[in-house]
Amino acid sequence: MELIALLVIILSFFLAVIISSLPLYLSVKLIGGRCSIFSAFFTNMLMAFLTIYAAAEFGFGAIILVIITILVYMLMFRVGIIRAFFVWIIQYFVAALLVYLALLAFGTSIPFGTFTL
Repeated sequence: MELIALLVIILSFFLAVIISSLPLYLSVKLIGGRCSIFSAFFTNMLMAFLTIYAAAEFGFGAIILVIITILVYMLMFRVGIIRAFFVWIIQYFVAALLVYLALLAFGTSIPFGTFTL
């Protein structure tokens, strides 16, 4: 039973990383960096492990993680610091857009509460 639970957790982790690689790939291509699906997947895996390590070593460390992320993007995708920062920002906009489109495609509405868009 514990082995099955561990297997489900590991497979869920890899599925989440694979799905999250698509916004990174699209944002790097939009900025004009050199990227393949494999490099986006590898970069997301690297960042996931670095995030786990930094959280365990330094506590929360959000600023440290942002700096590490931008440096890794600079090295992996051969872009400058400004472009790496924009890749980091655009990645989250693309992810939000893909989630919104997926929810619309499956007929689920997004409740926005009291404010309207």
